[in-house]
Amino acid sequence: MRGLALNLLLAVTWALFAGQVAVRELLVGFLVGFGILALFPRALGSAGYVRRSLATLRFTGFFLKELSLANVQVALLALHPRPPLNPMIVAYPMRLEGETAQTLLAAAITLMPGTVAMGFDDERRVLYAHAIGLPGAAEARDSIRRVEDALLPVLTRRAPRRSTRDPEPGPRHRDALHPARRGARPARPQLGRPHHGLRLPEREPDRPDRPDRREDPPAGPAGRRAGPEPAGLPDHRRPDPLPADRPGDAVNDFSPLRDIPILIGSFFVLTAAVGVLRFPDLYTRLHASSKLVTLGSAGIFLGAALELTEAAAFTRLAAILLFQFLTTPLSAYLIAQAAYLRALPPA
Repeated sequence: MRGLALNLLLAVTWALFAGQVAVRELLVGFLVGFGILALFPRALGSAGYVRRSLATLRFTGFFLKELSLANVQVALLALHPRPPLNPMIVAYPMRLEGETAQTLLAAAITLMPGTVAMGFDDERRVLYAHAIGLPGAAEARDSIRRVEDALLPVLTRRAPRRSTRDPEPGPRHRDALHPARRGARPARPQLGRPHHGLRLPEREPDRPDRPDRREDPPAGPAGRRAGPEPAGLPDHRRPDPLPADRPGDAVNDFSPLRDIPILIGSFFVLTAAVGVLRFPDLYTRLHASSKLVTLGSAGIFLGAALELTEAAAFTRLAAILLFQFLTTPLSAYLIAQAAYLRALPPA
């Protein structure tokens, strides 16, 4: 907490010296302050804060990579004609201590490839998880161990010792092998009204050798005489339409930076619905509803955020996305735990 307080104090000091307390200046000041704390860890007493911060960055990268792999795995299982689910329930002895750390581990493995947390034993030393799409119980434990290894540096004050062997559960915990922001679009110019993006042709001076065309207006279609000229326009000329490639003219223009994340997110959300319909029981359906929906919503929110120009709206979207990343795995874990405690048999 001391290192974080010093970092925030340095960020505010930087923004005050810059003369503008804005989000951009605070972010730059936070990075500069973190660099100072990393350069002088002993003098400022920030060694533990710097180590945990770097471990958090490494865990974030690991988490995003594993989340992407988990979504691809579950999507392939949902779309496979005969998915090789191979469902099982495994018991994993934990090294993490404390309810907060263990709950965070349960939420993290729910979004990782192949596993969904189901609960703990009475002493909170063994974590039970439901696994699909893996060859056996050893691979399921390896998946959970990788997550725990990435979380240990984040949640412990001292650098943890790396485990050299695979912890095996006791006899009573054997595996139950149950079967670039874009700006706002300008409004379309209206005919006959001045617009900053539309230059009307200048009126030509009268020439004696040129007859006045308004004396005998040309015939319109089907032999009808052309009506009076629109007010505010010289002669009979109308403004040229905007070219189709001008930004903001086409309502349904395609923007790769915005539309590709939305399309990918929509695909994963649709695949989640397919998995919920096709998977045989509650436990396997939780894999689809937790993993696929989380990444699918993240893609849709990311595409929408790239179209926003206001910082307040972007901050709201980021808060909604963070809330979903926290609540979706926890809700899946609680549903699986309730089903397991009520002895709901898996397929």
